[in-house]
Amino acid sequence: MSSLFTATSSQKHRAKFSDRTDFLTMHERSESQDVIQVTLPNRGSTRRFSKRCIQWLFGIVVLPRFLMMKINKIVSPDRALIAASESIARIPGQHGVFARQAFYRKTLAMCGQDVYFGWLSVFSMEEASIGDRAYIGRFCSIGYAEIGDEVMLADHVQILSGGNEHSSRDRKKTMQSQSQTYQRVRIGRGAWIGAGAIVMADVGQGAIVGAGAVVTRPIPDYCIAVGVPARVTKQTFVDADDLASSQSNSSKPVSMLRSENAWRDF
Repeated sequence: MSSLFTATSSQKHRAKFSDRTDFLTMHERSESQDVIQVTLPNRGSTRRFSKRCIQWLFGIVVLPRFLMMKINKIVSPDRALIAASESIARIPGQHGVFARQAFYRKTLAMCGQDVYFGWLSVFSMEEASIGDRAYIGRFCSIGYAEIGDEVMLADHVQILSGGNEHSSRDRKKTMQSQSQTYQRVRIGRGAWIGAGAIVMADVGQGAIVGAGAVVTRPIPDYCIAVGVPARVTKQTFVDADDLASSQSNSSKPVSMLRSENAWRDF
């Protein structure tokens, strides 16, 4: 009986010690893991086929919205896309992403595959274009823009239609009464625009624009620009062989930015 009690107590002690060790291990791991790396899992052909089927179905779902926009263009041609964009931007969740993918493939000058369109982000001009696997965060506003493949726009980014939209030549008229000039703003492949940035000029391939920056002049390829107005502070860290290869073969991903695109799952 005594030996049984001793064995039971020993087992309980070992269990408590094991639980304490596991707790410390988890606690230490949570404190030391300040950086989390997300890798892209391999997508099988079945998964890709299923996603393409869903995207095709949403192409049918958004047809009423597309037809309504066409009708609105008769009454208000300048506001039809904005109204439709604001409406479809309010759909939450992944089904909202699929709906926006299908809608913008029918309305924009070009819309690539697997673009992530964040909640409450809107387009104001049908002439805008966006490349494959681009990421548009939440609350973004995009005008006359050409967005390259695998570009990332963080939340609250504004891409204006150039920096001289409103004319002020005639002093007898208000700027609202004068003509407007829209200029295409190009965002190069693989560029990353930080949260809250305002872009009025071209951003080069692989460039990074800091959060809250105001881009009034073109940013060269593979440069980091910050501030108001945005100024180039340094070049991004790109391997020379990778840079030469990316310039000669535009279909190769920019390894400096990322090889893992979490939004490709949409």
